[in-house]
Amino acid sequence: MLNAMRSGAGSKIVKFIIFSFLLFAVAGMALMDVGGFFRTGGTQNNVVATVAGQKISATEFDRTVRKAISQQGQLDTKMAYQLGLVDQYLNSQITTVLMQKAAREQGIYISDQMIARRIAQLTAPYTKDGVTTGEAFKRILLSQNMTEGEFVSMMRGELTTMIMRGGIQGASAVVSDAEIKDMYQQQHEERTVKIMTLPNSTVTGVQKPTDEVLKPFYQSGQEKYALPETRTFTLAVLTEDIARKSLEVSDDELKQVYDERIDEYTEQEKRVLQQAIFTSEIAAKEAHDKVKAGTTLKDAAKESFIGEDSFEEKGLVAEIASAAFALAKDDVSEPVKTGLGWHVLVMKDTIAPKVKDFAAVKDAIKKELLAEKAASQLVQTSNQLDDALASGQTLAEAATDFHIELQKIGPIREDGSTPDDKEGLKGFEKSRADILEAAFAIENGETSSVQELSDGNYAVVQVETVTPKSYKEFDSIKAELAKIWIADQEDVLNRRRATEALQAVQSGNKTIEQAAKDVGATVKTLAVNNSKPAEAPLTDTLKKQLFENDKGLYQLAPGTDSYTLAVVTDVKTPDPAKATKADLDALRKTAMRDAQNEIFTVFFNEMHTKYGVNIDRKVLEKMYAADIGEQPQM
Repeated sequence: MLNAMRSGAGSKIVKFIIFSFLLFAVAGMALMDVGGFFRTGGTQNNVVATVAGQKISATEFDRTVRKAISQQGQLDTKMAYQLGLVDQYLNSQITTVLMQKAAREQGIYISDQMIARRIAQLTAPYTKDGVTTGEAFKRILLSQNMTEGEFVSMMRGELTTMIMRGGIQGASAVVSDAEIKDMYQQQHEERTVKIMTLPNSTVTGVQKPTDEVLKPFYQSGQEKYALPETRTFTLAVLTEDIARKSLEVSDDELKQVYDERIDEYTEQEKRVLQQAIFTSEIAAKEAHDKVKAGTTLKDAAKESFIGEDSFEEKGLVAEIASAAFALAKDDVSEPVKTGLGWHVLVMKDTIAPKVKDFAAVKDAIKKELLAEKAASQLVQTSNQLDDALASGQTLAEAATDFHIELQKIGPIREDGSTPDDKEGLKGFEKSRADILEAAFAIENGETSSVQELSDGNYAVVQVETVTPKSYKEFDSIKAELAKIWIADQEDVLNRRRATEALQAVQSGNKTIEQAAKDVGATVKTLAVNNSKPAEAPLTDTLKKQLFENDKGLYQLAPGTDSYTLAVVTDVKTPDPAKATKADLDALRKTAMRDAQNEIFTVFFNEMHTKYGVNIDRKVLEKMYAADIGEQPQM
């Protein structure tokens, strides 16, 4: 596939077609042969989910997860599972499968040509300074750590979901003016609130705890004071640059490649064409007649004129190529119909074929050949390194023989951090998870096998020291424990007195002012607008509750080291007639978006029921949560 793309890089067909595509915003035109893009893989026995009868392989899904979290710095798979990211990745794949299923039923299909066009658009900004389309695409794959098949599959899923979502959401109902006015009144409603805040720090009578009180407290929360296992290890990374050092490419070899690829370096005969594209045959015919009468195509076509450029015959759509290469100089073609519209061409000149000299392309061939050889050599060298270590050679000896620099890493925790909470694997962001997995999978003094990393390099890890998991001594944290215990007791007592105050005002036995006086607090009166963020002592949660409560209803809510008792004493509803057009337009936009999202959610849930979605939680837990919740032996 890359060779096929490389061969077309010299022509300007990509620029020509993308410009036309953007101008008319229509689909249906293939840019190039994409034979190597579309590959499918085999299935696995273990599956994490079955969607519409299609199995999501555990192996392939795990690759997706690891690639995704490798971009997230310090995250590992276990942490990603605990944070819910693994479920997000799985839901994304489920959504893609369901949308593709629904799209097929509606006759919507993302063709190979559409994928090819999109890839050409993505690579276009990178095809500069001699970089071919194929090389640019290869770099994109490398940066995303993906194969061609994975990239195309991802793109097809995204395009399908985008089209389906757009069509479904476009069916949302119009939001009425009455609804917008109601929304405005609700959003800008103002309430008068009386509020009493009881800080935990005002609680008295809490005694300093003894060791007999603190030791059970320490033991019940001992994991908070754990010192995780750390390891120090030697890391050897085999890179493509190391493999490249032993490579040489002779001029004879370069000349041989040049001769084999002579077609790549041959510029075929070209036609310099002016082109205009029209939406109707009548308009195209009128422009054609004007050019025949002596008007330039630019003047005849006006805004439909898209410029002048040179093209090889194979770089043009078949219909255009036939017409263009049949024209004599300054001739104008009859209107030609393609998927983009009606084309009128004027042939301005002919450029004779030209072969680039070997000297002009020698460096580029050498660069490409070295890159290809280095990639192959890297795999071969990694196998040789693995064999050397398996035969008994030490890592230090192998590093000398293979010219690999050894790096001392650690002490480092299993999550990649150092004991002082700094990053322990700087410079290895992409391969961080792979290195940590290898380092914590072997025993002290052992050397791992050669591991392939996510960034394409290979690595060997030799564990030097292991410091087992331990816990901070009770005496070293006794003062900290006492502060936490006292704070907990103050919170319990403060919550009790706040609850008693709530019961007193709810029963009518006391006003909020009387309840505040009993505990030495004060009452504040606040004007709170629903459109503005909460300000202390209100929290967002308490503010939301107050705007949901009826007037006169008391509300007790926890704050930061405090409890707050509040009641709504007055409600003012704004006049929607005083709203600005900008305010109403913003509300309408929000309401439409909410309605669209709701419609899509209903549709998506219906797809779940219709096609069937089964997630195997046991497989996910085995893969990512096997040791979550394990407690240390005391």
